[in-house]
Amino acid sequence: MTKQRLLEKLVDFQRDIISLSQALQAKEQAFQDGEDHLLLELMLVLDAFENIFNSLEDKAETFDKSMRRALKSFTRIQSKIRRILEARGVEQIALPDGKAVVGLCKVVETQAVEGREEGEIISVVRHGYRSNSDLTVSCRSLQPSSAKPSGHRHPVSEPPWQANARFMND
Repeated sequence: MTKQRLLEKLVDFQRDIISLSQALQAKEQAFQDGEDHLLLELMLVLDAFENIFNSLEDKAETFDKSMRRALKSFTRIQSKIRRILEARGVEQIALPDGKAVVGLCKVVETQAVEGREEGEIISVVRHGYRSNSDLTVSCRSLQPSSAKPSGHRHPVSEPPWQANARFMND
């Protein structure tokens, strides 16, 4: 083989390496996107379990034995999902002192509630989660307004800090 032919072969191999590297990067990105989507779906399943448990909380004393067993099974499933998320670096956002944290919590509604100060969380509508210190899903909460109690609820417009989320399920 001549020197020219060897040089052509080397250039062909380098092109192949570059092409394969780009294909590998695309596959890795597609895998990461799929895993992120799956984790987001699991977070929503955890919130669905939480909503079910909250709605059944007052009725738990009236359940028969089979219903209590079923509820215990659902609790175990919820725990398994939580462990799967934790193993992948996803954690539920803790809201210290019952106060909303700008950038982590989206206020979806305010209500006039006597005895509660502005900024306090009345209830969490949906828990927030973070992954590797990135906000994955912001927490959704209800807060008291400064108005006098009237029984009316006031929806809140989109907050300006929502743009910092890596991906959001709105």
